[in-house]
Amino acid sequence: MKRSTIIYPLLALSIAVLACQVLSTADPTPLPTYTPPPTYTPYPTLTPESQSAGAGGFPFALTIKTFSETDEIEDACGEALGSEWRLADWLDIQDFYQTEGSLDAFIAALEGHTSFMLSFEGERWYSEQRHYFGEVHEHDLPDGWLSHADIDEHYIDLGSWSGLDAPLLCFLGEERVQAEDQEADSSEANTTPETPPTFELSFYGTQPCGEWPNYAVFEVESTSIWILQSSFIEIFDNTNNQSVYSGGNDRPFLKEGNCPPGDTILPPFNTRFIAANIKEPEQGTEFEAAITLCTEDSQEGECVTEITSFVFDDQAVGESELPFVGIWKNSIVSLEFTETELIHRFPYEDGLREIFYEIISYDVGAKHIDLLKNRVLQGGQEVDFDLPAERFLSYTITGDEMQMFIGPNPYPNAGGGQKYTRVDEGSQPAGEPSFELEFAGTHPCGNWPNYAAFWVENTSQQTFESVSLNIRDITNDTNVYGGSNDRGFVEEGGCPPGDSTLPPNSTAQVAANIREPEPGTELEATIKLCTQDDLEGECVWHKVKFTFEE
Repeated sequence: MKRSTIIYPLLALSIAVLACQVLSTADPTPLPTYTPPPTYTPYPTLTPESQSAGAGGFPFALTIKTFSETDEIEDACGEALGSEWRLADWLDIQDFYQTEGSLDAFIAALEGHTSFMLSFEGERWYSEQRHYFGEVHEHDLPDGWLSHADIDEHYIDLGSWSGLDAPLLCFLGEERVQAEDQEADSSEANTTPETPPTFELSFYGTQPCGEWPNYAVFEVESTSIWILQSSFIEIFDNTNNQSVYSGGNDRPFLKEGNCPPGDTILPPFNTRFIAANIKEPEQGTEFEAAITLCTEDSQEGECVTEITSFVFDDQAVGESELPFVGIWKNSIVSLEFTETELIHRFPYEDGLREIFYEIISYDVGAKHIDLLKNRVLQGGQEVDFDLPAERFLSYTITGDEMQMFIGPNPYPNAGGGQKYTRVDEGSQPAGEPSFELEFAGTHPCGNWPNYAAFWVENTSQQTFESVSLNIRDITNDTNVYGGSNDRGFVEEGGCPPGDSTLPPNSTAQVAANIREPEPGTELEATIKLCTQDDLEGECVWHKVKFTFEE
């Protein structure tokens, strides 16, 4: 009987425990969801996969652990991967791409992940709250995504945001040399800009929106590092001495040809459009528009106002027979459009590649062009190409700026492509920029015993104004130098800084520190020369291999 009295209480206790377990399987109240503003693409869910950090000497790897931007991450790469690893910088990826000419190995090292935290020019922070991160977009930049920089036509973009939860991108290499006054502590990172916001304003034309035939359209170009988030527009009819429009908007920023509402922000150094209804004025009516843009919603924060005048002449926005015809260029690529042909020129394999397309058809309203590739020249010699001949092009044109993307499928997003500026044929220097490169040996500079020097001869009629130099140790598969200089042209045996220009048909040296390699070490240098400061304008580059002999 005593056993029986013990069993029943135990049975009752077991039933009670099972009952609690059943009750605990009820679905919990779901957490609220949050859709971030359009300047940020959310990170994918990460799984703790094993990562081959630096396998085979590859200089990039991701941490398995994810971090918030508020975490102490300065030493996280070294702790996870070894003392020689540090947080990667955007310029490390850029140097790798310029040296290797491909992102395939880098993408493979990400092992399926698309987002990662990193620094930019040694800084972790774009602003007091926004930390830099990189994201793979495969040439398709999401609408409204603020890209501070990109590689290979938005294959990878540099963004910034808060509330991050992402792995760190780590780099096997030495710290980049920063300015003396640059602080590594994130508490002293970039804060609210000291200079006020600025933008440029111009009248763009009129267009219909819904039932209203005449919306006045204005082009606004941000010329500061502020993010602008709201507008207030006042339009006054000077001819009839009356106000025709007055109102604010937290979604005023439009793409070309669109009608309000638009995007919530105007990113730094970007161009958008603002439109307002002016009803049905008489031909020749004179107007004056005052547009105020502010850094916070509801016309709060820092605000700035610009004024422009215009005359209503019933000219529709974008009216042009063939707006794409002409020459368009950026720092690397040149596009030459006629009514029947496109010539696409860009540096490739130490020479100039020219792709010739026949224009099969075009739609000016839809901003589409159908192309047929008919030949490819490399360094002036015709070469075979194994890509499909049929290509599709989308573009948007704003004033003298075009954004364009070529792809194999109809029709690519023009916003994911590169930007080009229209070039006046009469103002172009004769010929393309070009130079010859030769290794000149090593010499000491200051306390450093080994600066590698290179002869650069300007063989064109253009003037070079900036230079970048990357040196890779082939023997040990490491990067030993990467940097740029607006005063990089030195005399024979000289040390940077030097002259700011390399005039046509002149010669100078470019030099960089390679520290103390072992005798017999094989190295490769990639030198890029550009026709404007800060590696802007037209750029060309060459590579040269050399062996260090003490």
